[in-house]
Amino acid sequence: MQIKEIENPIGRMHFQGLHWIEASAGTGKTFTLSSLMVRVLLEKYLPRQVIATTFTRKAAAELKRRIRQRLYSILSLLETLRTELPSNIEARAKGEEDELVQVILERNASQIGYACERLQLVLDQLDELFVGTLDSFSQTLLREFAFESGKIERAEITNDDKAYVQQLVHDILREWTQTQPQEAVTCLLQRKQIKSVSRYAELMEKSLNFSSAKLNPVTQPEFSLVGIQQALDALQQVDLSNLHALEDFTPNGGYAKLLILPWSRHSVVDAIRQLPNLLERIQQYGPQILVNGQQPESFQQLQQFFKKDEPRSANGKKKIADAEVVALYQHPILSAFKNLLDQVQQASTHLNGLDTYLQYHIAQEVKNRLPQMLQSKGETTFSQQIRTLSEALQGEQGNQFAAFVHARYPLILVDEFQDTNLDQDTMLAQIWRHPTRLQNGCMIMVGDRKQAIYGFRGGDMLTFLKARDDVYRKQGQFYQLKKNFRSIAPLVEVVDALFQCQMDFGEDVVYVPITAGATHADLYDHKHINPTPLRWLQLEHKDQEAEQVAWQIQQLLYQSAQQQVYFAKTQTDTALASEQEALMDQDIAVLATSHSSLNAVQQVLLSLGIRVNRAAKRSVFGSVIAQDIGAILAAILSPYQEAKVKRALLGRLLGMQLNDLWSADSQTLDLSHYIAQFDHIRELWLTQGFLPAWHYCLNYFKIWERLVELHSRDNERDVVNLRHLTEILSDQSEQLQGAQHLFHWYLKQLQSPKSHDWELERPLTNAEGVKLMTIHQSKGLEFKVVFLLNADGSPKVDNSLIFSYEDVQTDVSAPSEKRRVIDIGGSNDQLKKQQHDERRYAEQHRLWYVALTRASHRIYAVFRTSEHKSLYSLPFWKGQGNSAFQHPNCAVEPLIAECPSPIPISDDQRLTLEALSLPTMRFYPRTNTSFTGLSQHLAYRQRSQDQLVMQAIAEDSAEDETDIDAMAALPAQDIAWIKQHFPKGTVAGTFLHSIYEQIDFQAPESWKIEILRRFKNDGPQLLIELRQKFQDSFAVWKTFTQAWKSTYIESTQVLYQTALQQFGPQINSHEQHKIVRGLFIGFNHALMQQFLQNETASAKWPQRFQDASHYQPEHFWQDLETFIPNFHQVDTQDLQQKFVQSATSLKNTTLFTPAIEVKMTRDYVDMGFGSLVENMQNEILYTLMTQWMHDVVHTPLHQDQVFCLSSLPKNSHLPEFPFHLALSDRPVPIHPIQRLFKQQGIQIEALNEANSARYLIGAIDLVYYDGQRYHIADYKSNFLGKTELHYAETEVKNNMSQSSYWLQAALYLVALHRYLQVHLQDYSIHQHLGGASYLYLRGMCKQFGSGAYHWQPQAAFILQLDEILGYLSAD
Repeated sequence: MQIKEIENPIGRMHFQGLHWIEASAGTGKTFTLSSLMVRVLLEKYLPRQVIATTFTRKAAAELKRRIRQRLYSILSLLETLRTELPSNIEARAKGEEDELVQVILERNASQIGYACERLQLVLDQLDELFVGTLDSFSQTLLREFAFESGKIERAEITNDDKAYVQQLVHDILREWTQTQPQEAVTCLLQRKQIKSVSRYAELMEKSLNFSSAKLNPVTQPEFSLVGIQQALDALQQVDLSNLHALEDFTPNGGYAKLLILPWSRHSVVDAIRQLPNLLERIQQYGPQILVNGQQPESFQQLQQFFKKDEPRSANGKKKIADAEVVALYQHPILSAFKNLLDQVQQASTHLNGLDTYLQYHIAQEVKNRLPQMLQSKGETTFSQQIRTLSEALQGEQGNQFAAFVHARYPLILVDEFQDTNLDQDTMLAQIWRHPTRLQNGCMIMVGDRKQAIYGFRGGDMLTFLKARDDVYRKQGQFYQLKKNFRSIAPLVEVVDALFQCQMDFGEDVVYVPITAGATHADLYDHKHINPTPLRWLQLEHKDQEAEQVAWQIQQLLYQSAQQQVYFAKTQTDTALASEQEALMDQDIAVLATSHSSLNAVQQVLLSLGIRVNRAAKRSVFGSVIAQDIGAILAAILSPYQEAKVKRALLGRLLGMQLNDLWSADSQTLDLSHYIAQFDHIRELWLTQGFLPAWHYCLNYFKIWERLVELHSRDNERDVVNLRHLTEILSDQSEQLQGAQHLFHWYLKQLQSPKSHDWELERPLTNAEGVKLMTIHQSKGLEFKVVFLLNADGSPKVDNSLIFSYEDVQTDVSAPSEKRRVIDIGGSNDQLKKQQHDERRYAEQHRLWYVALTRASHRIYAVFRTSEHKSLYSLPFWKGQGNSAFQHPNCAVEPLIAECPSPIPISDDQRLTLEALSLPTMRFYPRTNTSFTGLSQHLAYRQRSQDQLVMQAIAEDSAEDETDIDAMAALPAQDIAWIKQHFPKGTVAGTFLHSIYEQIDFQAPESWKIEILRRFKNDGPQLLIELRQKFQDSFAVWKTFTQAWKSTYIESTQVLYQTALQQFGPQINSHEQHKIVRGLFIGFNHALMQQFLQNETASAKWPQRFQDASHYQPEHFWQDLETFIPNFHQVDTQDLQQKFVQSATSLKNTTLFTPAIEVKMTRDYVDMGFGSLVENMQNEILYTLMTQWMHDVVHTPLHQDQVFCLSSLPKNSHLPEFPFHLALSDRPVPIHPIQRLFKQQGIQIEALNEANSARYLIGAIDLVYYDGQRYHIADYKSNFLGKTELHYAETEVKNNMSQSSYWLQAALYLVALHRYLQVHLQDYSIHQHLGGASYLYLRGMCKQFGSGAYHWQPQAAFILQLDEILGYLSAD
């Protein structure tokens, strides 16, 4: 494939079709991409139409910063040229060195004014430009195009995917071992072939990175010890005394000098004489002793004689006849023992096969079950999200979805394309490389195949090459960046020459020569300019590496301090001191392939007093400060428990010493002061939120001052960790309801710290020093001087996954393509092993290409081996002996014999550690208008709002809803049982909301189906809880048993007999269990279909179960008796026929999963009856729920006592109406809001002063039009009490005051007012804006004033509140 490459994409790219840019290391890729984006935004697309993706969030942030910077610089330049003539601008363009400026001036010489306006517009809208990772972009697509993609389920990205994998591995491993013969499991355990859950989980995580690759299936071998036992029985029958024929083949026999080892050294006769003891031991411990890795020594000795089929030496073959050798091995004893060895070998092979199969089985099961587990939890992972998106793009509907996305985002730029995996490329290709959309948009793919070093994360060169071939077939344009702007010219030349020694890196990666493209400050070394920038450091012994590298660094820094080594831009022999720049420790980097090498270097550097800068890999929750914060939080929440108070006092934060506490205890220390303060802080936490309370604690106990009193690195780490943990707790306090929830979440983090990015320790403020990192971490970075450790090391051997490929013909007209294939647990196929090794070596070459291109001025490559036999890493290019690489800019660096002089430290290098106080005013970003968000501003909250703190045992409250334990005896009718006992809490409240969001108020026939669907999909646990409460209240199980049990047994007798005939009295396998259970479930299903047609009985259920105290079981019994004729109407013949077919098919299979617990066949009759009763209970509960909904939609809402939800046609209301309420930039004037409500006779809770956000974000449960005005409604599942009077108008208004719902309602009305102003023609607030209906669902019973309250504030009130809130001013 001959590809014509263009060298300059900035000036030559036209933004249509496909474009492929290969950017070698240091060739100004970010500059090129930011320049191209300026052209895109100036010439063709607006920011909201463009997508730019890269590999990391950090790189994305840098790219967007550079784009913004370039836009501003270009705009500033063009503004100065507004008055220039076009001819002058064109002349200036020819002299410009910046290619972007040149192109823009040439193309816009006659329209500078337009270009300025366009760039200003782009800058105004630049926040709409998406620059991020492919993972975050896929998340954006699934949310933005949920309807078009068909993936409307909202899933949150989880941080617990590793924990889920471990859980699945544990469950799968346990299931598998229970289905295997005990002897097989025992042998695997003794051979240590069954690994720990964490080991398997680690392997599964690696395999999941390649979930789209083909996983070669593994057949499960049938392991058995029967063959070994039979061979042992045969051996015991042999006469072991018949040894005369073997005497010649012993060290003292006639052929002693004609034999090879072990025959010539050890006596086979003596070994055989040990057989009786061996057989006795095997009989004692069982035949598994021969295959479990604990073989007796006598067995191993005798086994040595059978490793080769030939006992004769070369001379012996001439003198000992072949017939004698044949007779030797046909000796009854040796023949029987050889048979035993063969059986042992076969069993060992089967055990190894079981080990491989187990790894494959776990991998396959995890791959299948993990998406289901995530879906059940409403969660997903980035990789699963990409896969979901790829699947959604398949087929005809997927093509339509892709067209929607392409129309929305016609241009995409994909950076680091060499690191994309197959799922990501499939998604990109379907949207932007589809033949029908090629010319209607633009796709720019940028990458460097030589830097594809993330194969362990799922990156695959096959994917990269497949995409490149696709671009070539579709006549895309190819570009190559060939000028290195990172390094000085001598270093570019020598490294380029080195790579040209072996230009084929493997896997179709070929090096492209480059040249230096920029000038840099020179490195002066003892008055020589840039001497030998590439230096080999050849060690005499590998243990010298850490010491020699540290000494070399110390020598460089010492020479820099003596002004012998420095940077300068002048070309004179002696640069002026003012123009010199010293070589600092932060200019030096040490790179390695392993952390162990870096650890050794770090230890020596620290011992020499040299600062080290190494990225943290430790969770902040693992620090001592994190433990101390946990102790303080425990003391705050339990201030009267002295043990917790004392533990808090002993931490670094509060600073009391143990001796002080002991001496104070002996003098009866009065802890009342601390107890009082902790109690006060607790009250602040409960009433004002976590952050104000925590600020008070930090300031009152002078924690910041205490930490910075001692200037040390440990104290600085404590300060940074304290700030970090404060931010984490503050963020979580906005998400978690209640102090105890936050505290328990924090304790969970302390118990099991993870390695999530957000919890890793942050770098210190003086994070300068020699940088230590792996080569993988260094990608994308540059340093002035680089040390490369173990530069002749071999690649890591990892055969847990064998990567090979196969040729696949996807299209007859297209050439075959290579598809990745993975063998888990290794492979015996030599071709696969060869392909796996080729992939491993090729990635090793690319890794060291990255390492060699990080430096700008000098490289030290450290070689551990002195024999120069390595062919990996740098020796791949360097060569050996006479053919070793030679270049004027390359030399061997002499080793340092002793530790160099210490580095002098000047006073200006000493750092002072200071800590600023945290802000005293709290900022609330994008506050949600639900009570969860609003309550953060309340100066005082009702005690019932934090049930977890105020009560020892309490139920969860819905987000903005509270439940009151109202046990007052009011003389009124009780609300229906279903309303009283429907579960309380967030989950239950959300469940009820979701039902009312979906139903048509005028179509009651569809309500029951919606209830069933919601219970099945969203609330199975709620149904279980509700069913248990139903049984506790009415004891219906007893009634069902009395009414139906005998009839059920009689009706299913024929099914029982059929199961008995097929499987006997016991059910022994999981497959049999499923079939027999399905037989009775099928009967129940047919019976339920007939029951559901009996509407007369079901119509009585709401009245039967209105109240547990008036329940009459005999009436319910009479209802159940009306169903008895249906039992005899079920057609059992069809059920029997299908059952017999399934049973026959099962008998023909050989694989069975043993049942965990053996069941008797007769037990399935009881199981079937239990299932039937459970189904009937569900039907009753669905009916009660439907009746409850009927009460709600027929309860009058407005003062006319006529209008209710059932009056609303489907097109006259909107459920879950979202809004963004723009606010002014100034702080919200709290006191005017309170005065405004007071004028209306409404007392709302006091609010703290706080800086406002730009928006209040919320969703109104229901916006409806009653024929005259537009109103809002809010569903409340609050439990106020068990009688109807508890939901009277006065009680509802009291609860609205306690919960601050008045403020919530007012904000909703303001949001609706602003919406109608924009969208309703001729809008008048006096004519069109209605009020707010607060619907307390549990109390609504078709009577006006029961559970519903409609508030209609005056128009002037809404207008005044609208003015107080203000509007967002332009930036």
